[in-house]
Order: sequence, then structure tokens, then C-alpha cells
Amino acid sequence: MTVERYRSVEEMPAPATPRGTKLYRRIAEVWHTARVLARRQYPHAVLKFRNIEEAQAARKRWERENRPSRKP
Repeated sequence: MTVERYRSVEEMPAPATPRGTKLYRRIAEVWHTARVLARRQYPHAVLKFRNIEEAQAARKRWERENRPSRKP
């Protein structure tokens, strides 16, 4: 791949644009599917801990319980 240099923005060619919306629709479908399949449930409250060890243990427990499954 070559590197092209321009002295000003005016010398640069116009950026390539997609010719249809099919690509955009497909990307939106993939993102929607990913959101549905890998949904995360965050706690709905502010949690307080007495020390950093309790906070880290709670985080590890939450991550273990909310890990996305890798089922085919």
C-alpha cells in the first residue's frame, strides 16, 4: 500500500461512499443480534463495601455470574 501525501486538503480526493444502504442495514442487524445474545445485567444500585477486598470479591462474583456463555 502506498502512502500518498497532499499539500492541502483541497488536493485530496473525495472519500469513497457506499452506494447503498444494504451494508448499513446488515451492520445494524449484527449489532442488534450481539446486543440480544450478549446482554449484561448491571446492578441497579450503588454498592458500598467496607474494604477493597470485599469490593473485588463482589466484582469477581458478578463477572462469574454474568459471563456470556460460549454455547454453539
